[in-house]
Amino acid sequence: MRKSLPLNFNWLFLRSVQDEVSKNYHDIEGFEVVDLPHNATPIPYHNFPVSSIQGTFTYKKILFCEKKWEGNDLFLTFEGVAHIADVFINDDFVLTHRGGYTPFTVDITEYVQYGAENMITVIVDSHENVFVPPFGGAVDYLGYGGIYREVRLDILHKERITQYQITTPSPLTSSIVEISLDLSTDYGMLEVGISSEESDLITTKVKIQSQKMTIKIDIGQKNLWDIQDPYLYQIDIKLLQNEVLIDRVSSRFGFREATFKADGFYLNGKGMKLIGLNRHQSYPYVGYAMPKSMQVEDVDILKYELGCNIVRTSHYPQSSHFLDRCDEVGLLVMEEIPGWQHIGSSEWQELVLRDVQDMILRDRNRPSIILWGVRINESSDHHDLYTKTNQLARSLDPTRPTGGVRNMPHSEFLEDVYTFNDFIHSGNNRPISKKSTITKTKYPYLITEFNGHMFPTKRIDDEAHQVEHALRYARILNAVMAPKNKVAGAIGWCMNDYNTHPDFGSGDLVCYHGVQDMWRIPKLAHAVYASQQDLKPVLVVSSKMNMGDCPSGRIGDIYCFTNVDYVKVIKNGETIGTHKPDEKAFQHLNHAPIIIRDLIGDSLIRHEKFSKKDSDRAKAVIKEVEVRGANLSLKSKLRVLHLLQKYHMTYDEGVKLIFKYMSGWGNAKNNYRFEGYIGDEKVATRTFEDTESTSLLLDVPRKTMEVKDTYDVMRIRVRKVNQHQENLVYCQDVIQVSVSKAATLIGPDKIALTQGEAAFYIRTNNTSGVAVIEVTDGEAKCVEMVVVKV
Repeated sequence: MRKSLPLNFNWLFLRSVQDEVSKNYHDIEGFEVVDLPHNATPIPYHNFPVSSIQGTFTYKKILFCEKKWEGNDLFLTFEGVAHIADVFINDDFVLTHRGGYTPFTVDITEYVQYGAENMITVIVDSHENVFVPPFGGAVDYLGYGGIYREVRLDILHKERITQYQITTPSPLTSSIVEISLDLSTDYGMLEVGISSEESDLITTKVKIQSQKMTIKIDIGQKNLWDIQDPYLYQIDIKLLQNEVLIDRVSSRFGFREATFKADGFYLNGKGMKLIGLNRHQSYPYVGYAMPKSMQVEDVDILKYELGCNIVRTSHYPQSSHFLDRCDEVGLLVMEEIPGWQHIGSSEWQELVLRDVQDMILRDRNRPSIILWGVRINESSDHHDLYTKTNQLARSLDPTRPTGGVRNMPHSEFLEDVYTFNDFIHSGNNRPISKKSTITKTKYPYLITEFNGHMFPTKRIDDEAHQVEHALRYARILNAVMAPKNKVAGAIGWCMNDYNTHPDFGSGDLVCYHGVQDMWRIPKLAHAVYASQQDLKPVLVVSSKMNMGDCPSGRIGDIYCFTNVDYVKVIKNGETIGTHKPDEKAFQHLNHAPIIIRDLIGDSLIRHEKFSKKDSDRAKAVIKEVEVRGANLSLKSKLRVLHLLQKYHMTYDEGVKLIFKYMSGWGNAKNNYRFEGYIGDEKVATRTFEDTESTSLLLDVPRKTMEVKDTYDVMRIRVRKVNQHQENLVYCQDVIQVSVSKAATLIGPDKIALTQGEAAFYIRTNNTSGVAVIEVTDGEAKCVEMVVVKV
């Protein structure tokens, strides 16, 4: 009977390699105890030499093999090791695996001693080896190093299920499930059970006829898997011999039809635009080494905060936990092989083909995956290689289309979907390329990257920069959503900032291309995506209403990225305007931004007793003063003269009036409140006024952490806010973080706030109890407690 044992705790680690590894396999002097996932070197947030995170390292694990396991097959499965792994059992070399992004299995059956302790030794080389994808040329991301995903031991009967694929051949018209199996035996019975989320549906038994079999089962009435209702079924396959259970495998699957056509993408026969982001799997201080909880959190951010319906796993297959969650919540996936522009030697290309195979065999039963990326990202055409990758993908999974991401128009098209990185938009030109200038209009077409390096943006950048960053996303998404543009959708670059090589980024080894920073803290562009969903009210205002932030004291246009019906603007207690979405400039978005260009409203009528016409004249003069200062046009000078005469004002009184309504100069206090309404219900409020009090807020998203197959991690945000819980955007205080008892802090314990906000990670230390988190800025202190279960 199949048995899987997680092997993630109590590994021994050394930041070097012993001489004569096989002879000294019992020598653990100088080793430290670590848990998996593990990154091999300390990683600063930025500003470090890439060589400092590369090296050759030793991992060891004591494995007791029970006597009763003898006669079975034993396999170690490594989900991800960056980037070359030499595996030893005791004093025997077993296997070398090259490549850091796909799982590999090691048969240790003949190497272990049963009824005794055995030593697993893994020598990990994290150097960027030119013979291993994605390396060999320039790469716009870091590879890090270590055993950064989980490891397990599988104990398997000699006669077993070796592979299986689940397909639903005609999901819209049929409820038939087709199971294709590879077996290591041609004797026995297969018992297949299928259950829904509510109950067991059907169980059938089939006599084994050969080592390759296909079983078809009709489950009757079915539910489709969809992005709104990702309905999953469970299949359980048992192998029995003489009514004894020999092997058992299980998987989830869904009924869904995903189709790319020349005019767009269709899910279950319904057209929809694919709107999403690219995602790197890296995190501050730990690189790739994050367990299930953080993989799940990233999916939830993409789905529920950003409102995406697709993610691209740029530029490599990502964690099974990440993809499991995509299946669960209905987030579509384009999964692609490791690579970045460079195509290497014939040996390198053989590894590309292996990566295609490993990726598809691991993930082909997932309903979330709708497209295989079988071309090296942004590489040149290579007829022989890409003919092979496409043929291989189609042979392993004929149910899904292939794509190949390029950045060149009219390149050789061997895939099913022409996938293209479109960086045409630079601010004042067209948002996306015309399809006919990129590929033939008869081909299915998907934009797989946009924006990114065209306008890098940091959370510390000023409002004008952040607004332009956000507007570029809005313009492009608006163009993609237009029915006339026969594009399946667009996947923006990218979800988060990420560490990269010195020849990219901002000189500090960080690419600031994300709509969030590395800590997953939003930039303004985050709100462009978030405002397109209807799960919860969103109201993000582009300005903090501080005139001193703006040239000439002119706040200018204010953008509300929101999904409400309208916004009321209240200044100093008086409503000065009600504003609706700008559906002229952004007519194709689900929710167009609300643009506020008038912060005076009818105040001149109410307080200065101006007529409506004179109020409009005065506002036109004030707007021109904001732009041109005292160098007014003749028309504006005549308007000023008219207003001074009609309302019996002196020149000085007129100047004071202009500055009063232009900027609020001279007023003791300005209070702006933005209220968002859906129908008649107020659903969101943002208030901006002078700071009267400050406080420190700690956002702890869960009250419990749980140690299961490995340790648990939680991301915690801390904010310095005013009385309205708005961030103090120029607060750069250093906060002290203390984590004690059942958890520990990842990274430094002193963190500087950026725009009044920071985040940090804590992890369980494998003891049950209470974790105590304390944060202080020297004045205020926050204390939170989290229960840790083991």
